[in-house]
Amino acid sequence: MSIWITNENSGVISAWTGIIGTVVSLFFGLWIAISLQIKLTSKRVIKDHLINEVRTLNDFYFHFLNDLVEDKRNVKGLISLFKTMSIKISKLMDIIHRHYEIDQSFLSTYQIGLRNIILGCPEYESGYETGGVLILTQDTINELMAFRQRNEHLFNDLILKINSSVVDKKIEI
Repeated sequence: MSIWITNENSGVISAWTGIIGTVVSLFFGLWIAISLQIKLTSKRVIKDHLINEVRTLNDFYFHFLNDLVEDKRNVKGLISLFKTMSIKISKLMDIIHRHYEIDQSFLSTYQIGLRNIILGCPEYESGYETGGVLILTQDTINELMAFRQRNEHLFNDLILKINSSVVDKKIEI
């Protein structure tokens, strides 16, 4: 039994061809839309995660400086704290650089400058020699507050750079 196109069934065949074409177009359209949405969502999740990490660093340093100014701090633990934070910032900035091509040293000035102020102040040296606590003078507190005022924007600038970045490379872990 063969199907011949005749005047009687040409309308039916034409209708079925149109329906099949519409279904195929709909399928490909949905597939493309879903694929793009998944890709965009996964990129947004990565950006949000990195932005939250930067916010966490900012919050840490904000509270650290407040505690340092208001309270006495054990001198011996400061070196390891700065080493730990340096490693954390380095690893985070490495990921941000690989993913968004943002300069890896973006937060280095903050980290190094803060470390130099605290570990270079006379109060640190005297506290370290006695094995005691760090009690800051008003001059050092003023220097820390001026440092904060000059550099606090770096965290927000980094968040804006990540958020507005159109570069989005695959991260190889």
